[in-house]
Amino acid sequence: MVLRGSLDLMILQNKAFECIHLCDTDRLWVRIPPCIPHAAINRTSESVGLVNAIQRHGPVDPRDYKARLIPNFLQQE
Repeated sequence: MVLRGSLDLMILQNKAFECIHLCDTDRLWVRIPPCIPHAAINRTSESVGLVNAIQRHGPVDPRDYKARLIPNFLQQE
Protein backbone atom coordinates (compact mmCIF):
# COMPACT_ATOMS: atom_id res chain seq x y z
CA MET A 1 0.00 0.00 0.00
CA VAL A 2 1.38 3.40 -0.99
CA LEU A 3 1.09 5.99 1.78
CA ARG A 4 2.77 8.88 -0.04
CA GLY A 5 3.46 9.38 -3.75
CA SER A 6 2.94 6.83 -6.50
CA LEU A 7 4.67 3.90 -8.19
CA ASP A 8 4.09 1.16 -10.74
CA LEU A 9 4.15 -2.44 -9.54
CA MET A 10 5.34 -4.70 -12.36
CA ILE A 11 4.44 -8.39 -12.10
CA LEU A 12 5.60 -11.18 -14.43
CA GLN A 13 3.09 -14.02 -14.56
CA ASN A 14 2.37 -16.57 -17.32
CA LYS A 15 5.09 -14.99 -19.53
CA ALA A 16 3.29 -11.63 -19.50
CA PHE A 17 3.91 -8.39 -17.61
CA GLU A 18 1.13 -6.72 -15.69
CA CYS A 19 1.46 -3.14 -14.47
CA ILE A 20 -0.52 -2.04 -11.41
CA HIS A 21 -0.39 1.70 -10.69
CA LEU A 22 -0.40 2.39 -6.95
CA CYS A 23 -0.89 5.87 -5.46
CA ASP A 24 -1.73 7.54 -2.17
CA THR A 25 -5.08 8.87 -3.42
CA ASP A 26 -6.43 5.39 -4.20
CA ARG A 27 -4.93 3.05 -1.59
CA LEU A 28 -4.85 -0.62 -2.51
CA TRP A 29 -3.45 -3.82 -1.01
CA VAL A 30 -1.80 -6.18 -3.49
CA ARG A 31 -1.02 -9.82 -2.70
CA ILE A 32 1.71 -11.37 -4.82
CA PRO A 33 1.80 -15.20 -4.75
CA PRO A 34 5.08 -16.99 -3.96
CA CYS A 35 7.62 -17.36 -6.81
CA ILE A 36 6.11 -14.54 -8.90
CA PRO A 37 8.83 -12.08 -10.03
CA HIS A 38 7.90 -8.46 -9.33
CA ALA A 39 9.39 -4.97 -9.04
CA ALA A 40 8.29 -1.53 -7.90
CA ILE A 41 9.19 1.38 -10.20
CA ASN A 42 9.05 5.00 -9.09
CA ARG A 43 8.57 6.98 -12.30
CA THR A 44 8.71 10.39 -10.58
CA SER A 45 11.42 12.41 -8.85
CA GLU A 46 9.45 12.38 -5.57
CA SER A 47 10.08 9.84 -2.84
CA VAL A 48 7.46 7.15 -2.17
CA GLY A 49 6.31 5.94 1.24
CA LEU A 50 4.81 2.46 1.27
CA VAL A 51 3.94 -0.56 3.40
CA ASN A 52 5.64 -3.79 2.36
CA ALA A 53 4.34 -6.65 4.52
CA ILE A 54 6.29 -9.85 3.90
CA GLN A 55 4.81 -13.26 4.64
CA ARG A 56 7.41 -16.00 4.69
CA HIS A 57 6.54 -19.18 2.81
CA GLY A 58 9.46 -21.22 4.07
CA PRO A 59 12.74 -20.95 5.92
CA VAL A 60 14.79 -17.77 5.63
CA ASP A 61 17.21 -17.82 2.71
CA PRO A 62 20.50 -15.88 2.91
CA ARG A 63 19.71 -14.40 -0.53
CA ASP A 64 16.58 -12.71 0.84
CA TYR A 65 16.37 -8.95 1.18
CA LYS A 66 19.02 -7.38 3.37
CA ALA A 67 18.78 -3.75 4.44
CA ARG A 68 21.54 -1.55 3.06
CA LEU A 69 22.66 1.94 3.98
CA ILE A 70 21.30 4.79 1.85
CA PRO A 71 24.14 6.21 -0.30
CA ASN A 72 25.23 9.71 0.75
CA PHE A 73 24.15 11.28 -2.54
CA LEU A 74 20.57 10.01 -2.01
CA GLN A 75 20.21 11.15 1.59
CA GLN A 76 18.07 14.20 2.22
CA GLU A 77 19.67 17.05 4.11
